[in-house]
Amino acid sequence: MKCKELTIKKGIWLSLMLSLLCAAKVWANPYSSGQCTWWAYERASQLHGSCPVISGNAGGWYDNCLSVGLNRGSTPTVGSIACWNNGFGNDSGHVAIVEAVYSDHIHISEYNWAVSEGYSEADVYFSN
Repeated sequence: MKCKELTIKKGIWLSLMLSLLCAAKVWANPYSSGQCTWWAYERASQLHGSCPVISGNAGGWYDNCLSVGLNRGSTPTVGSIACWNNGFGNDSGHVAIVEAVYSDHIHISEYNWAVSEGYSEADVYFSN
C-alpha cells in the first residue's frame, strides 16, 4: 500500500458525517466500479451497515447529501466521507473515507486517485 501526502487548501476539504439514518435501508452500489464514488459507497456501507445513494459526481456529494438525510460539516470523524471539488463550479472532484483522525491530519482510504481505478491510502494534512 502506497501512502501519499496531500496539502489541502482552506475551503476545499469538507467532510460528510453519515447520520444514523444511513442504517435504515440497504441499497445496491449504483456507482461505476473502480471509481472514488464506488469506493466511498462500499466503505461507508461496510462501516455503517448501509448508505443512501448520493446523486451526482464526487464534487457534488457535499451539496447533494442533505437530500438523502445525511449531515455535513467540516470536522472530520472516522467513517466520514471526505469531499473535494475541483474549484471550477461543476461537480467533478473526489471523495474518500476518513479512516483515522489525528491532530494535524487525517488518514483516508480511496479509489481512483493515486492508483488509476485502484485502491490507495493517504495522509491529508491540515496545513492550510
